[in-house]
Amino acid sequence: AWTGRGSRQEKQRSTVQKRKILFVFSDGDPAFQTNYSVWEKKHLHYAIEQVTKAHIETFGIGICSDSVSKFYPHYSIVNEIEDLGKETLTQLKKFLVR
Repeated sequence: AWTGRGSRQEKQRSTVQKRKILFVFSDGDPAFQTNYSVWEKKHLHYAIEQVTKAHIETFGIGICSDSVSKFYPHYSIVNEIEDLGKETLTQLKKFLVR
């Protein structure tokens, strides 16, 4: 029956999906609509810590900025926007084969 097939597929999907990865694209330091840059950076560190505790791996891609190196344990920097797609796929592939 379809229900049994759907259940088997869902079980297969849940056993295969063991990792969650969050890619973040950034063009610089956090900058909300305030002048509280220290608070914003602390908040970003806290948010990444919470995501990590939830077993979600993070990867930052800096777009013409190395700010991601301050916040993300795994990161890459793209200096030419034309390289963004290729770099994203390259890093995703590396992440998936770990």
